[in-house]
Amino acid sequence: MKNIFLDCDILLDVALEREPFYHASSELLNYLEAHPNTGFIAWHSISNLFYIFYKASSKEEAKNFILELCQFRNIKKINYPAGLLYAHK
Repeated sequence: MKNIFLDCDILLDVALEREPFYHASSELLNYLEAHPNTGFIAWHSISNLFYIFYKASSKEEAKNFILELCQFRNIKKINYPAGLLYAHK
């Protein structure tokens, strides 16, 4: 598998344990954790994830989830059309 660009919804599925997508999204994140430098997140997804997650739980939980996420994901500045190139590298 090459590079995978993660949509914010995949991250929210795991963070908020949203069914029926939680298990598939969790498997994808586990795969990416085991295969460094294959998963990418747009920088603006981090702020969206934080806002939505902390509204559903707490700021501390949101912060901890994002810090863990950043340990094995690449955060990319994405602008169109340059952002599309990340998926094809």
